[in-house]
Amino acid sequence: MEIPSIHDFVVKRLQAQKGAWPAVSVGSGVPYGTLKKVATRESRPRIDTLEKLAAYFHALDALQPQRRRRSRKLEVMLDVGSLAEKA
Repeated sequence: MEIPSIHDFVVKRLQAQKGAWPAVSVGSGVPYGTLKKVATRESRPRIDTLEKLAAYFHALDALQPQRRRRSRKLEVMLDVGSLAEKA
């Protein structure tokens, strides 16, 4: 099994979150223009830039389970609310 490089990991994540680049820029501390160049493979970024972006995406992934729990709790609350309205 081949392990993807940090560059490939970051490019893939940037391409998947294209509309969220302003938030990625603010959250990672990497300028928007640099994100654009990295995502389009226009330039080879410095390793510290890739590390910042990879750390941002790993932190974002760590938060996802908490967001899913909150979303599910909200869905249940909405379902209960709609049931109460029907009664």
